[in-house]
Amino acid sequence: MKLKITETDVLTFNNLKGKILMRGDTPRLYKIVDFKTEEVTETRMEKPGMFKKAVPVVKKQLYLTAVDIHAWHSTGKFLGTLSDDSASWVLHRDLYRIRQNWIDFCDQLKSFGLQVTEIPETTK
Repeated sequence: MKLKITETDVLTFNNLKGKILMRGDTPRLYKIVDFKTEEVTETRMEKPGMFKKAVPVVKKQLYLTAVDIHAWHSTGKFLGTLSDDSASWVLHRDLYRIRQNWIDFCDQLKSFGLQVTEIPETTK
């Protein structure tokens, strides 16, 4: 996997790392466990104007090289770690909207006096 990302994407991933995300169309839960980025210096020839000579431009580009996203079905069954294709599909969505879906769901449960708590791995 090697996806071009921006500095804003890295901040988003850091902010959402370890938090539950929920798709709105299907009740499927995701959790970004870990991700790795790589910074590459690229040199390209660009023309600053129509009649000007092309000059080399050096830019730093960030790439997402690996991501570990876990997925759960609405019944609570652990589906597994997403493949690179599936992970890139999730990452191209509005991650804050998916996070807000989970927050809204928890708020609905709170209105009925219910609360979502994480069960430690040792007791499952």
